[in-house]
Amino acid sequence: MQKDMRRFERFDLKIPAQVQVATSGAGVLQLVTKNVSAGGVFFPTGNPFSEGLHVVVELLLSRRREPGKKARVKVEGDVLRSIPEGMAIRFREGYSITAVA
Repeated sequence: MQKDMRRFERFDLKIPAQVQVATSGAGVLQLVTKNVSAGGVFFPTGNPFSEGLHVVVELLLSRRREPGKKARVKVEGDVLRSIPEGMAIRFREGYSITAVA
């Protein structure tokens, strides 16, 4: 049995997200996460971006204290793995959170 060498625990969460190429703003995908960790995210998609590509990920979260309202988490990352079933993105340092009406 192979030992899982991941640095962060992964959580099976389905979170709506937008992923786009950081350098050009082109190539926008509307996706839903399969799993998320503090270090990255996996998106199932039949149209993954190429490995090494710099991307911007925006996750749309529900706000627990204000039902019906959302918060947008924006973080930059790099496509770590691109396979026919989807892509894994490693987060870069820093993120922003903004309220969505």
